[in-house]
Amino acid sequence: KPFYETYWWSYSEESQQRLKNAIQKALKGETVQYNVRVRLSDYNYILIDFTLAPVFGPGKKVEYLIPSGIDVNERTRLSMLLVQEQQRMATILNNIPGIVFEGTLHAGSSRPMSYISDYSEKMLGYPPESWANEQEFWKQVLHPDDWERAIQDATEIYKSGKPGVLRFRCITHDKRVIFTEALITVLTNDANEVVGTCGVIMDITEHKNLEDMLEAQAEDLKRSNKDLEQFAYFASHDLQEPLRMVTSYLQLIEQRYADKLDDDGREFINFAVDGSSRMKRLINDLLTYSRVQRDQSDYAHINVEDIVDRVLANLKLTVEDTGATITHDPLPQITAHEGQIFQLFQNLIGNALKFRRDVPLEIHIGAQKQANQWMFSVKDNGIGIGEEYTERIFVIFQRLHSHSAYSGTGIGLAICKKVVETHGGRIWMESALGQGTTFYFTIPYSGKNTFKGYEHNGTSRNLTR
Repeated sequence: KPFYETYWWSYSEESQQRLKNAIQKALKGETVQYNVRVRLSDYNYILIDFTLAPVFGPGKKVEYLIPSGIDVNERTRLSMLLVQEQQRMATILNNIPGIVFEGTLHAGSSRPMSYISDYSEKMLGYPPESWANEQEFWKQVLHPDDWERAIQDATEIYKSGKPGVLRFRCITHDKRVIFTEALITVLTNDANEVVGTCGVIMDITEHKNLEDMLEAQAEDLKRSNKDLEQFAYFASHDLQEPLRMVTSYLQLIEQRYADKLDDDGREFINFAVDGSSRMKRLINDLLTYSRVQRDQSDYAHINVEDIVDRVLANLKLTVEDTGATITHDPLPQITAHEGQIFQLFQNLIGNALKFRRDVPLEIHIGAQKQANQWMFSVKDNGIGIGEEYTERIFVIFQRLHSHSAYSGTGIGLAICKKVVETHGGRIWMESALGQGTTFYFTIPYSGKNTFKGYEHNGTSRNLTR
């Protein structure tokens, strides 16, 4: 049979015709090569790289032809996969909201870009081909006021061989100024020599505007808070004197005219004096609240156990009157504001002493070392707090009981919250009505915060024995 009529080729007139044409060319002395599917069996075809080569005899006459084929099924499949992968990567890179780039070092100085994603045109208005002369392109695009700093920062990244971040302004094709951030990774060879860079440049204009707005608001809030703190401080001081005068004159009236006052008169004076006393406590608590600052210049390495001992000495009479049993775990040394930590423990222990039940009062102070902070707890078996008040109790001036039932101004726990948050921690509570309350708070671990001379072994010290 003619070669083109054999089993391998006869499945298709098109393949037969291509082979006839190839034979005609080969007979004229031309080597023909092309890819073609051939049949191995009724259901099995392979793709071959087919070659038809002429063999010449005397007088350069073609005497016969040699057909040969190489199975390229796998090679073609891998090529198709590679093309698909390239298309997939191109789709991903061109849809990243930023300019993806790759650059290579050339002659140690120039850095021509080997790849620029199509997002360049969307973000800057310049297509990728505009980057052909990179230095000229950047002189045109980079804001002149940021040029020297950006070049210097980029050079430092190249020298370090480590990833880095650059921030600079760009001028788009339509003359808009945008803020950009470039995340740069340095590429090195096996000898650890820098051979190029890659990364992404993103438009952060909206983020920068929001950042500037937040900074301005934070500055305004800082000034406002300072003004409020000064107002609270001075107003409280100014209120102290007239309040003292009111109380003094009321008491003087009671002393001098006691024989002329009836029961109602004495009761009215007592109400007024009691109101003045509560006002004085409120003013003092406001002063304490306004003085809690975030300034760490007064922070020191303090022993919490010493603080608790001082608090209990301050509350000695109340502790004795209530018959409370107070214990604590071994307590650590921390870096904090001594006066504020004293106020924090005094408020929490004072609360436990105040809101007690008609059972022997027990208070325990715990300390637990965690990954990056200390967690303290003040636990009591008092009257407890309803779950619905979990957040409300930390709000300034919030009271859950009447003045006649429990004294106080409603500022104590707000002061605790402010102290803890100024130290970078958080405060919360767990409680059940009629069973007691546990207040937890954290103080970030500074690296110097340790137990003084011993480790926590689970034992407690009884402070009331």
